[in-house]
Amino acid sequence: MLTNVATRHFFASALAAVAIVLTSIHPSDAANDVFSTLRDSGSIVSGEPVVTLRVPGGLYAIFGKINIDQDDTTEWVTVVCRLRAALDNDRDVIRLQRSGPFAVDNATIRLQLVSVLFVDDTNPIELSCTFESSESSLLSFRSAKISAIRLDGNRCKKPSPADCMSF
Repeated sequence: MLTNVATRHFFASALAAVAIVLTSIHPSDAANDVFSTLRDSGSIVSGEPVVTLRVPGGLYAIFGKINIDQDDTTEWVTVVCRLRAALDNDRDVIRLQRSGPFAVDNATIRLQLVSVLFVDDTNPIELSCTFESSESSLLSFRSAKISAIRLDGNRCKKPSPADCMSF
């Protein structure tokens, strides 16, 4: 039990401040829709989408992740994975050793981008990987996913150093 008047007053003031902040947050201040798709595992065909997601128009923060496994034992392989939405894309390049004990033959690729997708946009969000078939014929994945969060607000996309203060 609080016995000091100053201590009771401090905690009462802090609680009142927290209540004011919490009641001033409106649902419209936050993202309003979240979309996601997932595939558990499979083979990767170079250049073909591993996962695909179609969403309604809007401004999106988009995240992709894929766990890659190099199962071929003959060569090293260079893999380029790409997350694409409309004209925006993010890519990551990784070099994996041939499959074997004590080899770096697994990787997790994380990709992200911000994109404006139009209502009539027929292009889906895609996560795909490319590699030379001469380097590997046995590239697979365990868990590939795309998450897209539709946001209210504006987008500022400029080369660095970017000044987005006008928004």
